[in-house]
Amino acid sequence: MSEGVSISTREVLLSTAERLFAEHGVASVSLRQIRVAAGQRNESALHYHFGSREGLLVSVLRRHSLGVEQRRNELLAALETDGTVSGRSVVEAYVIPYAELLERGQSARHFLRIRANLFSDPTLSIIELHQLEGSRLPDPDPRLVELVERAFPAIPPGLLQDRVPIAQLQVMQALASRAAEIDSGRPPESWISNTAYVTNLIDMYCGAVGYPVTPQLRSALRGRPSRRRGTSPTTATTGSAHDGASLG
Repeated sequence: MSEGVSISTREVLLSTAERLFAEHGVASVSLRQIRVAAGQRNESALHYHFGSREGLLVSVLRRHSLGVEQRRNELLAALETDGTVSGRSVVEAYVIPYAELLERGQSARHFLRIRANLFSDPTLSIIELHQLEGSRLPDPDPRLVELVERAFPAIPPGLLQDRVPIAQLQVMQALASRAAEIDSGRPPESWISNTAYVTNLIDMYCGAVGYPVTPQLRSALRGRPSRRRGTSPTTATTGSAHDGASLG
């Protein structure tokens, strides 16, 4: 097999897996389905190019995950340099790197749908998801923990620990839904623009995380152990990726 044919075969398999994972969910797609859909008769082709199912998933995710992390690092670095931290600016640093993928082609939109699927997988922790994506950041990232707590000083850290992962899950699901709409072929005349959609999503995230603590919630929280600012418990290695202090 020549090098040119090998590279082409690998890309066909990768793109086919990406499409099927996005359309049907990662757990619902078998290696055989990918091989057949890619037009490959060689039953060992996937193992030859990717080593394992996990190796294939890693290659699919890292087509875009490393770029997302780099873009977020740029936004966070700008925040730290500027010295002015607001709830909106921190939320934008999380949402924008994903939202920009909506206009970067079908492969990028497939990534959004796949990540949303994995993010809500009850058998996958956020640490495990970050490992698959090749993240080079500590988990949780103390820099991001500090920025979130500075941005929402009126919200107790322990409550932020609950609110942030829920908001992140909503963001990923919303962007995945938008990506699917774009790729559906349906007429877009009735849609609001991507810019308006993402701006509204950021507003909703800020509202979900920063909504004032009500007397009813304060009463319900009595007796719950408190947590000091600047610390974050380690996410368990089991449970869904949005359980625990997911700040990445």
